[in-house]
Amino acid sequence: MALNKTEQLNETLQQAIGSYHAGQLTQAIAQLEGDSKRFPKSPKLWGYLGFLYSERGAETKAIRAFRNALRLSPRSEQASLGLFHSLWRAGRMDDAFHEMRRFMKSNDSPRYLELLRDMLSESKRAGLRRKSA
Repeated sequence: MALNKTEQLNETLQQAIGSYHAGQLTQAIAQLEGDSKRFPKSPKLWGYLGFLYSERGAETKAIRAFRNALRLSPRSEQASLGLFHSLWRAGRMDDAFHEMRRFMKSNDSPRYLELLRDMLSESKRAGLRRKSA
């Protein structure tokens, strides 16, 4: 019996996740890149691809993938956080905070609030270290 489109997508994602866990990052990325043409409207696929690109350090590609995921699913907290972190690592702090504000404007996000608390706490510690130096 042939798999329906959702089952095909789930199988594809599971194979890529398996490759990633087996330490085959390049293979996982190649698989999802190829399958992105078959499933161009899958925010889940674009989110996984963004994560894998980020794991490789390819932040420009990660940003593009996370933006695709958010275009398809604007309320995805995981995709928004992935985009935030990729933008931050790419040195685009203003863009990262713009994404945070965009998401939090219409969504509750305990994870963003936790991130902000951590950043403020780190900022205070850095300020104390400078004063004592």
